[in-house]
Amino acid sequence: MKILSIISSLSLILFITSCVPDANKKCKDGQVLVNGTCVVKEQHIIVEPTPTPAPTIIPTLVPTIIPTPTIQPKLSCGSIPHNGTESRIAYSATSVAYGQSCSSIQQTQTRTCNNGVWSAWSGSYQYLTCSVQAALACGTIASGAFEVRTMYQTAAVNEGQTCVSEIQNRKCTNGQFGSWSGTYTQSRCVISRIRYESATINAGETCKSQNQIMTCENAICGVWTPNNYLYPTCTLVSSNTGSNKTSITAQVIRNQAGSGETFISSGFPFPPGLVSESAISSGTIQVFVEGVEIAANVSALRGRHHDGSIRSVLIQFKIPHMTQGDVLTAQVIVGGAVRSMPDPAYQRPTLNTVLNNNILFPTNPSYITSTQITFQHLLPFGQGTSSEEKQYTTLANDRFDALVISDNSGTARYEEVRAMITLWARSGNIKYFNKAVSQSVEWLDYSTPGAAGEPVCKADKYVNPDGRILSNEKNCGLAAEWQFARVFSYASMYLLTGYRDYWAIVAYNASFQQYGISDQTLADKNVIGFSQYDLPRFNYAQHYGSMIAALMIDATMPISGQWFGARKYNWKDQLEWTLNAIKTNEWNFQWLPFNAGAGTVPPAGTIINQGTVSAQLLGIYLAKHDPQVFAGQSMPISGYMQVNNISGGTFKVGALSGLTAYATGPNESDYRQGMTGVRSNSPRGVNLGTDTVIPVFQLTFPSHFLIDYYLMVNADSRIPLMVKRNLDIVLKQIRPLSTVINGGQWGNPVYGNSYVLKNPVDMIGKANPYELPEYARMLAFVIRTIGDDTVNGASYSTWYNRLIDTANNSPIGVLIWQWKLFGQFYGFGADTPWMMSQKSLVGTVGMRIPINYTDIPRDIPDLQRK
Repeated sequence: MKILSIISSLSLILFITSCVPDANKKCKDGQVLVNGTCVVKEQHIIVEPTPTPAPTIIPTLVPTIIPTPTIQPKLSCGSIPHNGTESRIAYSATSVAYGQSCSSIQQTQTRTCNNGVWSAWSGSYQYLTCSVQAALACGTIASGAFEVRTMYQTAAVNEGQTCVSEIQNRKCTNGQFGSWSGTYTQSRCVISRIRYESATINAGETCKSQNQIMTCENAICGVWTPNNYLYPTCTLVSSNTGSNKTSITAQVIRNQAGSGETFISSGFPFPPGLVSESAISSGTIQVFVEGVEIAANVSALRGRHHDGSIRSVLIQFKIPHMTQGDVLTAQVIVGGAVRSMPDPAYQRPTLNTVLNNNILFPTNPSYITSTQITFQHLLPFGQGTSSEEKQYTTLANDRFDALVISDNSGTARYEEVRAMITLWARSGNIKYFNKAVSQSVEWLDYSTPGAAGEPVCKADKYVNPDGRILSNEKNCGLAAEWQFARVFSYASMYLLTGYRDYWAIVAYNASFQQYGISDQTLADKNVIGFSQYDLPRFNYAQHYGSMIAALMIDATMPISGQWFGARKYNWKDQLEWTLNAIKTNEWNFQWLPFNAGAGTVPPAGTIINQGTVSAQLLGIYLAKHDPQVFAGQSMPISGYMQVNNISGGTFKVGALSGLTAYATGPNESDYRQGMTGVRSNSPRGVNLGTDTVIPVFQLTFPSHFLIDYYLMVNADSRIPLMVKRNLDIVLKQIRPLSTVINGGQWGNPVYGNSYVLKNPVDMIGKANPYELPEYARMLAFVIRTIGDDTVNGASYSTWYNRLIDTANNSPIGVLIWQWKLFGQFYGFGADTPWMMSQKSLVGTVGMRIPINYTDIPRDIPDLQRK
């Protein structure tokens, strides 16, 4: 209580002190109190009067409207709203090894939109594209492709037996080869034979023999070693009869108008192995007419079978009296007695001789077809299947009779004379032979160089040495490509008439076609030409189509022409160069799609790059077929690049260097890979109002050459697959017809193909059935060399029956027939049923080296009786 009283007293004193007036305040020394404030006394203090405050103006208050505040929405990121997300696929690498999947290295990443700003992507993978690396090659063999070899069943055979071979293959898969197909184990096969110095000997002489061998390896057979003796048999010849007599039934017919003494002059064909050169020189070919031997001049015509035996002889004799249309029975006997009478003088056949057409000819179809007079194996009438007989016999005869009446020539010719000769060979009917004679003379005029060409034709003194009057003396005989294909016709007509102008026109065309091809490099450049005319038919007509026909009749004489000089050929080299060039120029490229094209089109050969990937440019196209956008023209905005020699991987979406463009996808293949007879990137122009210029049917021309090469020249193991590739491309063009066509008695066609070759296959344009029978020969060859396969939904065997259906080329309601079509169906394809009748096709083993002639046939035969 005492402490509380003290605190209260102190509080009262402090309160009283704080209320003391200023007058009672005390200042420090040197200070005075002024208005309650202590200041230094020396300081002069000026006390300003207090100002009178100005009156305050109070403004009139105006009420202010305050807006209600709004909240702005969050910004989006393009089409993605705030807080929205988007995702992507990223990869840990840009590529994976062949056989793996990019899905194994992919990662799904997301990012979030935050008020218009993207967050960073989730995940760690950085590559946005991924491709599967190309499979590794096996040396020069690409992955997925096959290495091919030829193996033999046995290591050695005797003459008369065949070195049976099979084409084996093994597949490359990512750098590793699989096992070889097939069962044959011998890499080579040796053929043995005996040859004699002379085919005949007289009594007291000895047959001199020689053992010869030929080695076959990789489907190529070498030459006989040694090869001094030529004759397969050696026979003791007596003065009366031979030990191996062959009698051939024949007829003599006078076709010449009028009557009287009749001069018979006729080529007479023989099968392989029947007549040797010694049989000609020894005079052991006899001619009997109505059972009586007559005096005849028998001389060898040029051309030999593969075994060296005589293809045909010219037989000339006179009959005292005949009237036009008279027919006499005859026999030609080979290997019997020596002709008992002196030979009459040889008379070189002239144009009048051919037109008179007084002939001695065999009549048995089995014999005629065995002679291979058309350089084909043929079946006589009635020996094919019912479908084959309807197409190749019944319809062929029907069209022949109709065309003889109308003589509808058409605008092109494809071996129509050869077609007529095949019908004569298969039937023995002289009507086909007679028309072949008149038709070949008509077309020989077109093919013959004239005497008034400017510059001079040069060849007329060889091709027309007798000065036939021509319809165009200024024409130098170089036929238009669509009217060229008649050389086999001319070659056969030479063997059937002995008329040298037929022989010379074949030699002339062979000289023209390859005078400038003197090595493999030139062949690769010129056999399949890089030009606006590069089409299968043009190349066949201009660069190689005469060569096999010339080989068959030894039409080997070098002949100069208006624009070319004569050059002696090494025929083995020329034909091998040609085959190699066709193979070298087969289609082998990829398409690379692009857009953002700018500038001008660079030349072919330009290197296109994308990172480590590079390729060689072949051409620029708007679509995956002609026409091409040529070098120097404006680069299209989009289209396809044709490229090859790709290295470093596969192209992908992205910019390209080497030209201005952007790849829109990886490079891709073409279903026409491996096609032969035409280049893929030649500067062809637009034709026939379409956007591509390669007609489908023209693939038959290189294919026929390849088949003929295999069967007549040398069975090169590459050929079956080359033909198969062309065949498969053709079969892919065929589709069911959209409308019913009335084929009359021959049936209504079901299938047809478009005229033009496109990628993708043209399934919209008009399809015609009448070309289908042309492809049957290709199909038969492939079936009997490689085997059956399935293409475009059907087996080869099924396609064969579809192709040879007469409904396809019915003359009623489908097309108007011409000699051109007659030649297309039967001039090239008459041996189709024979091929199908074989279990397998065994081609010619090793090329026969032809006789090289330096002059045309003159007034003395090359070989006659001594």
